[in-house]
This record gives sequence, structure tokens and C-alpha cells, in this order.
Amino acid sequence: MRQSLGIIEVIGLTNAVFVMDAMLKTANVGVSSVEITKGMGYVSVKITGDVAAVKAAISAGKMIAVSYGKYVSSVIIARPSEVVNEVFVSCEEKNQKIKEEKLKEEVEKTAKKEEKIVVEEVEIEKVKKEIKEESKVQEEKEEKKEEISKEENKETVEPKKENETEKEELKEGSKEAKKEKKVKSKKKK
Repeated sequence: MRQSLGIIEVIGLTNAVFVMDAMLKTANVGVSSVEITKGMGYVSVKITGDVAAVKAAISAGKMIAVSYGKYVSSVIIARPSEVVNEVFVSCEEKNQKIKEEKLKEEVEKTAKKEEKIVVEEVEIEKVKKEIKEESKVQEEKEEKKEEISKEENKETVEPKKENETEKEELKEGSKEAKKEKKVKSKKKK
């Protein structure tokens, strides 16, 4: 069953929005389209719904537009012919489907972009991990070099220490010898 068609024309877009809001709040109707005509600032609001709902909505919109002095004309078609239905209602449905398809395409593009971003983030994380691993390996190499250099230093220091201990022993031996001499000289006295 075809829905009724109601069209109201007012002067100015803001007035059209105000009228459209009142019509939607008054009755259970749907807006087919809002069309800005060329010249003189006329705006047409097309609604669809049950006959009684369309009549009530157009009546409410007309009262508001007249109160502001912006009413131009209105019409209610209870059962539009197939041609009128195709031109006004079906075309709007086709336009809505086209808009929905475009929206889906945009959503898909956005999803693809998000996937690319996620993939890039994963790659960045991999690179960060590789850099961390490389730095760890580099640190380990440096630690090994330090250990090797410490061991080499120990080897060169240890003989010195041995020489030093020998010298100390000799000094201690000479000290003991001096003490013994003193003790002997004291005994002789």
C-alpha cells in the first residue's frame, strides 16, 4: 500500500527546519526530503505517512509557517499515482539507498585505514623489539669486553702484587734481622 504524500513550501531554510520539526512531533510521519528551490529562498519539505498523519502534520506545519508569515503553499496527496510515487517517494528511497551505500563504502575505507594503522603499529613494535634485542646483544658484547680487559689487567697486576709481596717479605725479613741484631747487642751488653 502506498503512503500519502504531503508537501509544504516555506520561505527560508530555518523556517523549513522549524516547520519540519513541528510536523514530525505532531504526527507519525517520515521526511522524504528537504529541497531548496532556486530563487526567492523557497524550501520544500516532503513527508510521507498515513493519510490522517500527513494531514495533521501539514496542518501543524502550515499554522507555524503562517504565524511567521513564511508560508507559500502546501498539498496533500492521499494515494499518489505510481508515477508521482516514483518521482517523489521512490526517488527519495533510491537516493537514501545511494547515501547508505556511500556511507558503507566510507566505513569500509575507514576500516581498511584502521587495519593499515594496526599493521603499521605491529611492525613498529617488531622493530622496537629488534632494536631492544640488538642493544642487549651489544651490551652483552661490551660486558664481555670489559670482563676480558679486567682479566688481562688482573694478570698484569698479579705479578706486580707477587713482586710487592716478595719485597714486603724481604723488608719484614730485614726488620726481623735488625731486631735480632738489637737483641744480640743488648745481650752482649
